[in-house]
Amino acid sequence: MSTVSLTQRLQQVARELSHMAQAINDEQLSQLAEAINRTPRVFLSGQGRSGLMVKAIAIRLMHIGLAVYV
Repeated sequence: MSTVSLTQRLQQVARELSHMAQAINDEQLSQLAEAINRTPRVFLSGQGRSGLMVKAIAIRLMHIGLAVYV
């Protein structure tokens, strides 16, 4: 049995997410969004857990009306 509490685990996840959010370059993110908006189709690929995340992103892009292929 683990000695790490649920609260400690959630705090660690929150710290990691905060760290990742700080590492995002706003200009690059804007350029990516513009490129996606200009293209007629988006192709995404991934395997394993990365593939699951790619599918989740693809679903959201389809919800906003883009042609997406995984």
